[in-house]
Amino acid sequence: MAYFLTPLVRRLAVRCGFVDRPGGRKTQATPVALGGGLAVFAATAITVIAAYVFADWAMPATFVGDDARHLAGLAAASLATLALGLY
Repeated sequence: MAYFLTPLVRRLAVRCGFVDRPGGRKTQATPVALGGGLAVFAATAITVIAAYVFADWAMPATFVGDDARHLAGLAAASLATLALGLY
C-alpha cells in the first residue's frame, strides 16, 4: 500500500511546495519532496482499520473487549509521531 501511496504523496508535496531546498549544509542538488512518512502512516492506518473492520469475518475473536481503546491509543501515538515527523 505504501508503495503506491508514496508517489502520490510526493507529487502532492511538490505541487504544494512541501520540499527541502538545497543550500547551506545540504548536499542535494535539487529540491527533495518531504512528507514520505505521510504515505507510510496512511498505508498503516488503512491496513489497521481494514483489519479491525473485517476481523470478525476473516478471523473471529481477533479484536475483543477493550481492543478499540488499544487501537485509539495506537492511533494517537501514530498521529503524534507523524506530526513530529512533519514538523
